[in-house]
Amino acid sequence: MVVAVKGDIKRALRGEGYIQCCVGVRLCEMYSNQELAEIHFMYVKADGNAALARRLYQERYPQRQCPDRKTFVRLHYRLCEYGKFNSPGLGRGRPRSTTPGVQEEILEAVNMTPFISTRRVALQVNVPHTSVWRLLKEYQLYPYHLQRVQALSPADYPARVRFCQWFLQQCGVNPNFPALILFTDEAQFIRDGITNFHNQHVWAYENPRATVPSHHKVQFSVNMWAVHVLVNRLTGQAYTNFLENTIPHVLEDTPLINRQHIHFLHDGAPAQSYGSPVLGSKVS
Repeated sequence: MVVAVKGDIKRALRGEGYIQCCVGVRLCEMYSNQELAEIHFMYVKADGNAALARRLYQERYPQRQCPDRKTFVRLHYRLCEYGKFNSPGLGRGRPRSTTPGVQEEILEAVNMTPFISTRRVALQVNVPHTSVWRLLKEYQLYPYHLQRVQALSPADYPARVRFCQWFLQQCGVNPNFPALILFTDEAQFIRDGITNFHNQHVWAYENPRATVPSHHKVQFSVNMWAVHVLVNRLTGQAYTNFLENTIPHVLEDTPLINRQHIHFLHDGAPAQSYGSPVLGSKVS
């Protein structure tokens, strides 16, 4: 039985020379013949669907390192083209520059310092930068971007636990409770805005020396909550005025029976601690 998925093979196999020189070496080093046969069996069982074959392989062999989708497609292509796991071109071309000992040093450096750069690893073990990239990719290690999160003090954790317990308790009493919460996610818009220099480019034949104005001498900002403009400097008194005079107008069209059960959730901003702060204020 021959299974061929034109789209998968076309996307996965961009350059036969790369397949012959690199992929064959990687497959034979990472998997035994028995494992390669089982990988191909799952691809045939999935009728050429690489994504489904990968899920089937994970379910059947949960303790093994699961190959990516391209491995299933390339392995099937190799068997159809050459009738064996290794291609005739295997072993030709430039030999690998990393020995098993060097490979262990690279993996150990990344394991000990996950934030290290590939160029620094290459300098430490004295190998080309591309060799470090290739090895990490072979072991299915990928660089993930960091995410900014809210900084918390030790006193914040118990308060958050109490809030979560209270929230779950309210949901147990009323499953529709989350729909009765107004979240105070106000935002400030400034003149400089936010520029993503990583993704923003200017396509040109020569460097146009493009610039983005920033750090204006004359600054302005606007605080917004939904479609309502707040004062530029949000003080406790201004926030109290917002709760007492603006929120009631926002809820004018809300039935009174629902307004009696609505909670206004504060997010902990300094202005919201004016008076006696609570986790969730009842809206009247």
